[in-house]
Amino acid sequence: MAAWKISSIYLTAVLSAMGSDYFPRLSAVHEDNKEVSRLVNEQTEMALLVSGPIIILMIGFLPVIIPLLYSDKFNQAVLILQWQLFGDLFKVISFPLAFIILAKAKGSIYIVTEGLGLLVYFLFIYVGWDYVGLEITGMAFLLNYVFYLLIVYLVAKKMCGFLWSRKSIKYISFYFVFVFLSFMIAKYSYGYMSYFGLVLLFVFAVFYSYRELDRLLDIKKIVRQRFLR
Repeated sequence: MAAWKISSIYLTAVLSAMGSDYFPRLSAVHEDNKEVSRLVNEQTEMALLVSGPIIILMIGFLPVIIPLLYSDKFNQAVLILQWQLFGDLFKVISFPLAFIILAKAKGSIYIVTEGLGLLVYFLFIYVGWDYVGLEITGMAFLLNYVFYLLIVYLVAKKMCGFLWSRKSIKYISFYFVFVFLSFMIAKYSYGYMSYFGLVLLFVFAVFYSYRELDRLLDIKKIVRQRFLR
């Protein structure tokens, strides 16, 4: 429960904030496939830039975060949550795509895709429980969202000819590499050098996200307008 709670709270906050603005805009242009693709790519880029550094931070420093929030008794949750956080990267990427189905009022298809995702999740747990134990719940979460991303991408492509833009592919590639590296360091490396590597990854990811967000939103201008009037 601790692992699920931590994994869901931060991501739900990020995705809900984006969804409240994104879905109405997507619904308004649902008949214009070119505009739908543009909005989905735009939302994918924003979601990755905002959530990517958070995922990297949490994967790397769970052994510190868990005892602070709960107790040492929950240390086993670290093993599960690291897998889930890796899966959250694919969840973030699939999030904008899934809304295409809703915007085009294809509720039955949405239910089927969600159902398939749950089925795959429980199937992985059923098959892997005897071999891996409790940690399979985190692994299944990751594998589920890899599968789910593939499904919703194919559905979106069929519905509106969706393709990721070059910029979206660049951000997906960047954060996949960084999240993978942070996952491998956190899981299979120990000592001060591992934390040094994780800090470097996080700092570089924050710098990269800030630079790209500033290009998209002109952060400096927003700060001047709000705080330096």
